[in-house]
Amino acid sequence: MAGLARLPLELVLSVVEHAAWGSEPSQSWVASLRLVNRVFDRVVAPALFETVEVSERNIGALAGIATQTNSLLRMTLRVYFLSDAVAREPASMYYYDAAFAPFVSALHGIQEFTGPHRAFARFQIIHRHRRLSSVFLVDPVTPGLFLSITSTHNIVQNLHLVVAMDRVRNIIPRIDFTRISAPYVVIDASSTTERDEQELETEFTVFVEELAKVLHRSSLRRLLIRIRVGSLPVETQAALGAVIQRWGVDTRDERVWLDESSPVASPLPSDEGVYDRGPYRADVYAGRGLWMTGRQLYSVPRGE
Repeated sequence: MAGLARLPLELVLSVVEHAAWGSEPSQSWVASLRLVNRVFDRVVAPALFETVEVSERNIGALAGIATQTNSLLRMTLRVYFLSDAVAREPASMYYYDAAFAPFVSALHGIQEFTGPHRAFARFQIIHRHRRLSSVFLVDPVTPGLFLSITSTHNIVQNLHLVVAMDRVRNIIPRIDFTRISAPYVVIDASSTTERDEQELETEFTVFVEELAKVLHRSSLRRLLIRIRVGSLPVETQAALGAVIQRWGVDTRDERVWLDESSPVASPLPSDEGVYDRGPYRADVYAGRGLWMTGRQLYSVPRGE
């Protein structure tokens, strides 16, 4: 450790940022660098706490950090609640409830939220007036879920929702997409059940017809649709992509974008061999750059 103190800080910072979230074992090594000296501590701490992943395993420890004087959670910019961090069993509810509020209350600089709707609803109660730059709700949207975010999504710059295609006919027509006022919107069209290709195409058609209501908002700057139907045959994936592509061209709206490059929501390669951190971890670390991916489906020809 003593020899590390003589390294240029620029080199230390590069190594730390690469290793901090590269793999689970690396995080302990990075944390140990804080013990080298105070200068290292000032460099390492922000890299460790900029993004915090919350699971059933660590929420108690995070609550402990939250109660410390000048808590390092003040440096946290984004939080990712894994599904197992939202306790549902009565036996674990008390423990979870006792840890949740102290932890979330310490997130004074939080800008980006990713996690289940239930965690977000509780987050909103504590940070009622917090202006977030992005919100990604990882469970499929329902009318109730959608209504719960209408009170806050109008102050969110980037909104990311998941739509389950097997619920399209019953759920989507009951959602008023015109209530979305976020300038940048990502919609994951997700399906995990194998069904008839023709039936899926019909559901995708209903989906885009309802989604077209978002385009009525003058505040919208970009709508990115991501096809997440990796369990289906490649031919079916291509057919569904064609449905959205035709719709995008027919809208003659330059704000519509499509990304079919990642049909499966998968974890980062470095996640292999560690506890399940959820399929959306790569999206968390992509940050706001995620909204700039995909390809434009229509552009105004020159001369028009």
